[in-house]
Amino acid sequence: MNRRDFLKAGAILGAGAAATVAYATLSPGGIANTSTETSVSTTPTANAGLQARLSDPNVPTEYKDFLRWLQSVSGKYKGTKVAINLQNEPDYRAVIRLDVDFYNASGINSQYDPEPYILNLEKTRLAVQTSSPAIDVIDFDSLDIPTFKDYLIPPQVLADTYPGLTYPGFSLNDFEKTPMNLIGSYPPVLPDASTPSGQVFCFPFNTPLMIRFYRTDVYQTLQLPQPVTWDDYYDQVQVIGGSSAIFGCVSQASITTPIFHEFYNHLYSFGGRLCVINSSILTPPSTTL
Repeated sequence: MNRRDFLKAGAILGAGAAATVAYATLSPGGIANTSTETSVSTTPTANAGLQARLSDPNVPTEYKDFLRWLQSVSGKYKGTKVAINLQNEPDYRAVIRLDVDFYNASGINSQYDPEPYILNLEKTRLAVQTSSPAIDVIDFDSLDIPTFKDYLIPPQVLADTYPGLTYPGFSLNDFEKTPMNLIGSYPPVLPDASTPSGQVFCFPFNTPLMIRFYRTDVYQTLQLPQPVTWDDYYDQVQVIGGSSAIFGCVSQASITTPIFHEFYNHLYSFGGRLCVINSSILTPPSTTL
């Protein structure tokens, strides 16, 4: 499969802080299977590397099964090169470190170009708008789904279209429901009975977690239990603050992704919303804040 044909068929997308993996068709109008055969095989070094992983007792059995499956379905793609544009974040650097296994099993040579979020987003936008053949695999954040949703192919449609390249036993029901609803669907499916079902566009790759740091010596001295609710937390900061009328906690809420992931965790915890979801329409009235 050459680069232009691969991009015409679609690009695998992944996200950053609340990452997702989806499939995009950069030529709207359908899915085209334009792949071509290639006779290039993996090198002896690659084969040796794969066998070393398969014989390593420390490698999980499930992972070995995946590598064997990948080797079995990637034969006609051996020797191809794939240009991958990712965000320069820890998750993706970890993926790049695992690429040696992907190469040894598939024979596909991945060319990575990790970049900061803003630069990555603009390059993704340009590639999608122009159907550029320069990038094969593109990454985007879940909050950018509205921008690209008209170009995304739902994963179940993709699996049904390419059953030979779909991992056996694939099922959307196997994914954790909460991140799939909040991150993989658009509009997001909030834990509220009045929220309509969203279209599943992406696979959750990771989700943001709120971690509370505290001083154990202070909690031991004041004999405070660990807070369970925000009310518990507020009561405790008043005790810790003593006579001071100023209390606070740190939350990263910069103008890029953190305001969506970190700040929204706080906002939603107190019953707030950034917008109102009505069918497929998102409205941001001031009454939701």
